[in-house]
Amino acid sequence: MRRLIVVAGKTILILLLTVLAVYLLLAISALITGFAQVRGNAKEQEKRMTWLREEFYLGYEARDEGRFASFDLAAAEADGIRLNEVSFLATHNSYQPRASLPYRMLLRALSLIPGVPVDGRLAGFEMEGLTEQLERGIRSLELDVNAEGRGEEISFTVTHFLPDNRSHCQDFKTALEELRLWSEHNPRHLPLLILIEPKDVKVPFTKTRDFDAECAAALDGAIREVMGERLLTPDEMLGAYDSFAAMRADDGWPLLADCRGRVLFLLHPCRATEEYIALDRGIRTQAMFPCLRWDGIHEDYASFILDNNPASAAKHEAEAYEELRLMVRTRADDYPDFSDGRYADADRCGAQIVTTDYPPRGVRRDEHTYSFGGYTVRLRK
Repeated sequence: MRRLIVVAGKTILILLLTVLAVYLLLAISALITGFAQVRGNAKEQEKRMTWLREEFYLGYEARDEGRFASFDLAAAEADGIRLNEVSFLATHNSYQPRASLPYRMLLRALSLIPGVPVDGRLAGFEMEGLTEQLERGIRSLELDVNAEGRGEEISFTVTHFLPDNRSHCQDFKTALEELRLWSEHNPRHLPLLILIEPKDVKVPFTKTRDFDAECAAALDGAIREVMGERLLTPDEMLGAYDSFAAMRADDGWPLLADCRGRVLFLLHPCRATEEYIALDRGIRTQAMFPCLRWDGIHEDYASFILDNNPASAAKHEAEAYEELRLMVRTRADDYPDFSDGRYADADRCGAQIVTTDYPPRGVRRDEHTYSFGGYTVRLRK
């Protein structure tokens, strides 16, 4: 009996050591692959910008914005339609390309390990490049940013987090340049609404840091520097109004026609939101509009609201969003999950930004597509 116990004990120990070895091997592989992916992202982004400048925009013709709208855009603008009376189809994690087969296998293997924050199902998630999405009529994008460095050396990368850090646009300022380049070649485009989601994931062996007020100020600086006159700021939108509450009460959202050719940046709710607002509670000196959740709808500085559950957004629309004339962002689906019920909620909730993981795209996919009946812009229901 004692011998059996010893043998059993050794067997269990060997199994535990084997599991630990596999875990360590996967972790090391993830780090190596992740850092290699970052270097590859940077090289691809550089090649992409060269291609855009030297090839794509040669002989380029601006998009006809009317073809993306499910209504007569010219007539609606002539009637004085306002920004908050339109819904825009948006994409989630707009920067992520499809993972290579080995990368997908690694992500799926890591997702089997308890405690590792990786969902293997997301390995198949894919978005086209930012320019390609804009060309297809997408007018709202989401960029996740990670902060690195200190003081004047703060910079930002557009990635999720290790090991799943695929990105079409690794460097944030270069991503802004891509957006500005498209905007300059389409001077009368419908407004672009760019949601910036700061990540607070510290990556080993890197300069990543928590996103705080210092980072938010640096982010503002980068946006202003690159976007220039294409940027539509909170101060410009407010004009003579004392606050966003006063603007909304007066039904003073800008005319859609006056927002053509402009780009708005929204700050996703994060740990630094209150610090960002505290920089100027009138939001006149900030470059981004702070996105708030339900508990912030009565604040004087409230303008954009994040309510990612369309059923909740529909409920709150009936209770307050419509009365307070707030602009709302919701999510129609959550890759790889989607349902007709959730799509119905997204269609009836009245949100001005409806985000999908299944937008119209050129790459061949066996999955379905969500849109506004084939359009990417519609009048609010």
